[in-house]
Amino acid sequence: MVEQDIIYGGLVAVAGLAVGAGMVALTEQAGVRSEERGALSYERKMKMQAMFMEDDVVEETDVDDVRYNMRKALRANQTEEELLALTADARKRAEEEADDGW
Repeated sequence: MVEQDIIYGGLVAVAGLAVGAGMVALTEQAGVRSEERGALSYERKMKMQAMFMEDDVVEETDVDDVRYNMRKALRANQTEEELLALTADARKRAEEEADDGW
């Protein structure tokens, strides 16, 4: 016959595996929800990954993640006419800055 201690040990092992799998699933789901919210951009993830790896190279970008996300949110809230006016103003301003008087 099977002893009672073996049965209890088996139940504890099965419960431990179930809790471990549940924690992995919960963590993975939290990561997916975080990505859907836009919490971390690709550049930020690569920088964080490179902090812990010696041979990983991170490509530098000149656009800050927070600024990029804020502009993206503003563009989502603007109408098409506002965007066209904004781009026309930006184009005009860039032409004025580029003209050095020569």
